[in-house]
Amino acid sequence: MCLSHRYRNGIRGFTKASVQELLRHYLRVEQLFQSSSYDKSIDQLRRQEADMNDIVATIFSHSQVIGKNQLVIRIIVSYDLK
Repeated sequence: MCLSHRYRNGIRGFTKASVQELLRHYLRVEQLFQSSSYDKSIDQLRRQEADMNDIVATIFSHSQVIGKNQLVIRIIVSYDLK
């Protein structure tokens, strides 16, 4: 994406868009693991994804869920106070 498009709504708009994208990614990864066991989630992921690098990246992302949860809470609290 062009730099001018990223900042077309100013720094606040860019920040908002970045946070939204971060939260979308977090949600996409964690929704894969919420409804069934870890092993079943991995099997389902392997059936959906063709690229092994994407599978590994998703599994690694989920393995960091505790830190990501803390980050999301901090983001929500930060935006709630403004």
